[in-house]
Amino acid sequence: MTTSADKAKPAEISRRRLLPPLATALAFLLFAALFCALALMDLSRIEKLLAAVLHHRALATIRSIEQASQERYRQLLRGGDFPGTAGFFGAEEDLSLREALARALMDLARHLDLQDQEKGISAKELESIAAAENLQGIILVNADGQVTAQTGKSPPNLQALAAPFLAGREEVSLHLFEPLQPSAPVHFIGLRRLDGKGAVFLVLGTQGLQFWEWRIAVQETLREFPWGEGLTYFFLETPQNQLLAQGGALPEETLRQCRLLAAIDAALGGTAGRCTLVGEMRILEVAAPFQINGHTIGTARVGLTTSDTDALLGENRRHIFIWTGVMIFIGLLAMVLLFSFQNRYLSRLQAMQDRLHQAERLSSLGRLAAGVAHEIRNPLNAISIAVQRLKREFLPESQAKHGEFQQLTQVVREEISRLNAIVEDFLSLSRSGRLDLHPQPVGNLFHKTLFLVQEEAKARGVQIRVQEADSCPPVVMDLPKMQQVLLNLVKNALESISGEGTITLAAAPAGRDYLCISVADTGKGMSPEEQQRIFDPYYTTKDKGMGLGLAIAHEIVRAHGGDIRVASRPGRGTTFEIFLPAG
Repeated sequence: MTTSADKAKPAEISRRRLLPPLATALAFLLFAALFCALALMDLSRIEKLLAAVLHHRALATIRSIEQASQERYRQLLRGGDFPGTAGFFGAEEDLSLREALARALMDLARHLDLQDQEKGISAKELESIAAAENLQGIILVNADGQVTAQTGKSPPNLQALAAPFLAGREEVSLHLFEPLQPSAPVHFIGLRRLDGKGAVFLVLGTQGLQFWEWRIAVQETLREFPWGEGLTYFFLETPQNQLLAQGGALPEETLRQCRLLAAIDAALGGTAGRCTLVGEMRILEVAAPFQINGHTIGTARVGLTTSDTDALLGENRRHIFIWTGVMIFIGLLAMVLLFSFQNRYLSRLQAMQDRLHQAERLSSLGRLAAGVAHEIRNPLNAISIAVQRLKREFLPESQAKHGEFQQLTQVVREEISRLNAIVEDFLSLSRSGRLDLHPQPVGNLFHKTLFLVQEEAKARGVQIRVQEADSCPPVVMDLPKMQQVLLNLVKNALESISGEGTITLAAAPAGRDYLCISVADTGKGMSPEEQQRIFDPYYTTKDKGMGLGLAIAHEIVRAHGGDIRVASRPGRGTTFEIFLPAG
């Protein structure tokens, strides 16, 4: 029955409208602006995070080099002296560090020797070199034992020390770690000149020797340090701005700003470094004090490339603007599409409302048909009783009409039975939702069904196999109704098999919460189109029948909270699977 409220619904739907397309576009623009603002804030956060990561990485590199240099410095102090005064003592690694120290001083002495031979060295130049290299003195002696150039202090007994060189008996004389005279802590190295005519002496005080020990410890550490990707240089300066050690290439040009420098200042609250340029490569330089044995010996500077981080930030910035533009484009496109889709949507909504009203009317008709079918049963029973009485009490006396009378009464009874079957199908469809549920073992369901169909199966030459189902958990079911479902499936399977064949009944758990009951046959199978419509009411592929059997079975299974599925291939058989909640 259609009410006034139902009549008012189409008018209400026709008056309803979606958001105006212009308002939708403005919403997209607002969302795009919000997205852009949030993305830029997130990009700023990423810049600060990357800057902090680079800064911490640089500090970790400095600390790692600092710890390794401190260990080498201690090894250097543990080693023995060199030939010339005391021989070799100590571990091999300790001696190698002292050899490196001696070799570095000998290289400096050889450099001074070559420079003096090429163009001569003035006293001012020697003084500048001595100050830069922390030497107390530099003395150049000729073949006659006379000092040709000197700055600073001389070692004691210079003439006696130079005599072996002038006589060609010695090439190198080292007194670095044990002074020549304990009362005068002067350390020196002597080297015979290349032309064999004289010697070069380098004199170091205690502080000068310590300076060179620090240099060798740090330089040897840098030589063996694993230079990772992004680390370009490391150099160490003393508080007097003297270069103590270096690794990698020093920057050629200083930049005023790079992308991450401001982020580091903001994240760490002050200037943490500077940006430099080496060729085409931008480098972020971070400085920190450098200590050995608790003493600050200078300032270490580490250079890290910012190419990857700059590229990452630039890529993120491009993505932000690209996606903002995409969102604006989507908003404009949505405005255009809403104009075209709005009327189509409203028309479909109206059609859906019409189908809903039609379904309500059909449901009412179905309930009415079920009531009518129920009322038809009583007249059918009366007619059946009357036919039986006619057949028993009113047989014709004429033998010739006796057969015709029996045939007519049999036809009436058969048609009454067919009408009664139709009524029962209607009533089963209307009562499928009312269940009497109890936990039941699946084996009982199989045995009751097999008892009802085994004679017909033998007559058709079909073998029914029942796989063991006693191990399956019980299922909460309405046993008579589930028996009706299984009986319907088995009878359909029997009718689909022409000649000999097999029907298999099986049960197995399907996950933790369900039990699967399967009915598989070796019949003719079904096409995909038939499988899609097999559960529709009144659809059948048989010559007889109304097509309500599988529809009723489907409703009964759904009323149990389960599902029924079919898998079939033409000529290969059909399998029905019933999924029921496990008890």
